[in-house]
This record gives sequence, structure tokens and C-alpha cells, in this order.
Amino acid sequence: FASALLRRGAPFVPTASAKLRSIFEGQGAILGPSSPVWRHARTEKQVKAMHLVDLGSGEGSIVRAATRLGSFGSATGYEINPALIALARLRSLGHPAESHRLQSLWTADISRADVVVVYGFPPIMERLGRKLRAELPVGAVVVSNAYEIPHLGPPAAVRPVRTPFWSPDATSALFVWTRVKAGEGIGDWPRQVGGSPGEGGREQQKE
Repeated sequence: FASALLRRGAPFVPTASAKLRSIFEGQGAILGPSSPVWRHARTEKQVKAMHLVDLGSGEGSIVRAATRLGSFGSATGYEINPALIALARLRSLGHPAESHRLQSLWTADISRADVVVVYGFPPIMERLGRKLRAELPVGAVVVSNAYEIPHLGPPAAVRPVRTPFWSPDATSALFVWTRVKAGEGIGDWPRQVGGSPGEGGREQQKE
């Protein structure tokens, strides 16, 4: 089972709406124009020129949220389940900025991504961390739902998000990194977003 995950990816679990809002919506959004995740402050116009990649995109909720809530100029999801890709494409009809590719996350081109979002599973994270570290451009931001990613250093920001007890996407944190220099992996920021590891009073968002 573990070797199959390493070859292919992780089981599909839909991202909770509370986490989508925490990433994309409002003044405090992790990927909002005024967020300290960016190496330099971004205007809304600059965000609209950016590209987001979702690795293991399922039925496309992250891709849709990126362009509709987050105002990203374009977003691409990579998914290996044909049924989920068909559903994602159906839900993106009339939205040309949203694309969904029937392709493994391991062969996805992230070399020009401004943001990579992933909801992975522990057995794949070691290999995924190596891919992100090797291929991401300087300034790229990584957001991981629920799990830390090896090889990227300590997360620069951790935002706990509470979801309903019945949600398959259980209450957990969003982990965030940014690449600060070529050849040095993904490093720390001088400021945190929504709390940091070890803080007692971290912000929590509810569904």
C-alpha cells in the first residue's frame, strides 16, 4: 500500500470550506494580497497575474477557490482519478482560468508556480519535499493541509483551522513555507501568519 502511494499519490479527501476561506478569503487570508507570506507586498493586480498549482486536486475545489475567492489569474490542478477530473472540469465550465490535468503530481511542472497547495498523506511527504525543493522557483509559496513536509525546513507559519466533527477533512493546521533563495531550500520568514509552532494562543478559524 505504501509503495503504491509513493508511486501515485494520496487518497482523495475534499478540503473543508473553512480551510478554503482561511487560505483565500478576506483580509486575513494566507494568500491574500496583504499577507506577509509574500517576499514583497502584492497588489490585487499582481495577484491576478499569479499562477497556483494544486497537487492531487481531486474535484478541483482549491483550483476554483484560487480564481474565484483568491483572484489568482490562473490555477491548475493535477489529479490521476479520471472521474474526479471529469467532475472538476464540469464545475469549471465557463472559467477558462481554471484547468484540470489528468496527470500524476510527480510529473507536474511546478517550475513556474507562484503557489503550490497540497493535501498529501505521510507516506508521500518525504518524496514530495524533495520535488518541491528541487523544482520550485525563488519566491514560491507552499501551503500544506494537515501535514508538514520534510526537506523544507521548519514551517514559517502554522494556522490551525477547526472543522465540524463530521468533516472528512478533520480539524488540523495549514503549514506554510516560502522559497527565499535559489539552492537553499525553502526557508523561514521574519513574520508569522496566524500563529507559529509552539505558541500557546494560536488563532483558530471555525467552519
